[in-house]
Amino acid sequence: MKNLSIIIIIAFLSVACSSTTSENKDYGYDVSFLNDTVSPCESFFAYTASKWIHENPIPETESRWGSFNILIEENNKRLKSLLEKLEQGTYEAGSAEHTIKTIYLTAMDSNAIETIGAAPIKAQMEAIAKVTSLKDLSALTGQLHRNGLSPLFSFSVSTDEKNSAMNTVNFWQDGLGLPDRDYYFRDGVRAEKLRASYNDFINKLFSLYYGEEKDFASIIFNIESKIADKSNTRVENRQPELTYNKMTMEELKEMFPAFDLEAYLVAFNCPKFDHAVVGQPHFFAGISQLLNEVSLDDWKIYYEWNLIRGYAQQMSSDYVQAAFDFYGTALRGKKKMSPRWKKSLGFVNGTTGELLGQIYVKDYFDESSKQRLNTMVENLRDAYAERIKHLEWMSEETKAKALKKISTFTKKIGYPDVWRSYEGLSVTEGDHFANVLALRQFSFDKMLEDIGQPTDKNRWFMSPQTVNAYYDPTKNEVVFPAGILQSPFYTAEADDAINYGSIGVVIGHEFTHGFDDQGSKYDEKGNLNDWWTAEDRTKFEGRTKVLVEQFNEMTPLAGYNVNGELTLGENIADLGGLIMAYNAYIKSIDGNKPRDIDGFNYKQRFFLGYARLWRSAITDEALIQRLQTDPHSPADARVNGPLKNLAIFQDAWGCTDSNAMVLPEAEKVNIW
Repeated sequence: MKNLSIIIIIAFLSVACSSTTSENKDYGYDVSFLNDTVSPCESFFAYTASKWIHENPIPETESRWGSFNILIEENNKRLKSLLEKLEQGTYEAGSAEHTIKTIYLTAMDSNAIETIGAAPIKAQMEAIAKVTSLKDLSALTGQLHRNGLSPLFSFSVSTDEKNSAMNTVNFWQDGLGLPDRDYYFRDGVRAEKLRASYNDFINKLFSLYYGEEKDFASIIFNIESKIADKSNTRVENRQPELTYNKMTMEELKEMFPAFDLEAYLVAFNCPKFDHAVVGQPHFFAGISQLLNEVSLDDWKIYYEWNLIRGYAQQMSSDYVQAAFDFYGTALRGKKKMSPRWKKSLGFVNGTTGELLGQIYVKDYFDESSKQRLNTMVENLRDAYAERIKHLEWMSEETKAKALKKISTFTKKIGYPDVWRSYEGLSVTEGDHFANVLALRQFSFDKMLEDIGQPTDKNRWFMSPQTVNAYYDPTKNEVVFPAGILQSPFYTAEADDAINYGSIGVVIGHEFTHGFDDQGSKYDEKGNLNDWWTAEDRTKFEGRTKVLVEQFNEMTPLAGYNVNGELTLGENIADLGGLIMAYNAYIKSIDGNKPRDIDGFNYKQRFFLGYARLWRSAITDEALIQRLQTDPHSPADARVNGPLKNLAIFQDAWGCTDSNAMVLPEAEKVNIW
């Protein structure tokens, strides 16, 4: 969802201070992976990660590999075990067990899927062929949106960012087959090679469907390039004050005259609504122009492409292989497809995640984790409040409002208090594609029920088994699913320094999202509302500009720099999270000095815990994609970038002004 700021790290912590020695144990950190040929003051990432990376190559089925991925793999094995148990049982139709079992087994039935091939999309292809006007095309757009595709733009229902108690309809730019608008225009050999691969992929899928050679790539790429040209950049789309444009139905029609909005909404029986929020009005005005400029025949080919591409990975193996060759290999550098069970599990997770989650938490979630994490969250909340009180650059007026916001942060831990209802969902044994369509339509129709309704404060946007966490500015809440609250991110034997350096930083990171360059624009109720004094906002932006410039200079791959503006929110959160967690840890030891473990003092181990979160390798292809599309900086930048600004890191490791991990005092940034 566009208004969720999501970070893929978290761990779990025991709050007792360790006083043990290191006999035959690593106590939460295996020091054998440290690279003693690199000084921690020259590159802390290389010191903590390079040896591990060398000894743990990226698996052929992956595009990156690290601590986070290892936890996902372990969690997938647990989920697979649950599904295999379900396979052996008999359940009442409509029950959670029967629904999950049916979805999984039909997704696993490769023989049936292979036999059917592309036949399931024939009816939708015939509907495209029958289009004779822009009104027909508009209605078809509505049908395809309900079926889980996104030609031209996307339609959604979510929290109204200026009235967080209510839901609203949203229109957002979309319609591209490549990951981002800039893929269509970037110069360089790599970019040109990727565009050539994309054109080959287009022709490959069309030729598979029609059973003869087709050359539609130039038509598709021409249309998508024009759509891309009218699209916002990702940096522009990070600014909620620019993407919140509330319009009446009449204003929507005036903005989008060539598109028959009534026919579109009728196509999926959309409930009446008075207003909608448009993310990029100029985009929709531009698409309206394109609808008139591009021939209807070419538009029909573009819609066929959206249909074939959108279902390719659910059809026979020749389509799946073609999609993998482009999206897996050319785009991300993967060498081998994941086994079918893993893809089928992903399908279950992505469609009925909370159903599977109800079973998962019974077997794999320790209820005591809720209380332990709750304690950590409150410790960090206190540390954050103390830090705000003593900020030298912020006025008392703004501080009071910031403290109010931090005090009203809500937290969700483990799994929902109220599970999502799947009442009305009907699945079919032995027909994977029927289930794909049924699940997509069910999800869309459930979303429509939210139009004009109050927001559901109990709703989660991740399933409990998800190895992830997020902060939602419209609810002013942090969410920690059960899937992430386990080893290797939390180790019971670890000393507090390691755990504060991991889970503590993560909690502080999530809190800081409420005060980053965009989260700071939302008040304690989750409304987009400027609660700062003008002078304080100017001071804040001056400090964030320094951070932008620091990350802009990082070049993790020749010819590709980190985008400091795109990654600003995450970089602010990393820096703030480190400071808050360190302060909370120092307060927790209450003047005591924990003993050294494995030759490292407690301050050093705090930073070892942090660096371990980002110990990972990535393919060049995947790195390029993330540099262009991901609001998170690459792993090495997330370690070295914030630490270069911190005297607490430099003091812990004895770094001097001549070391690479020490920025000149005038260039350091201190925000939260």
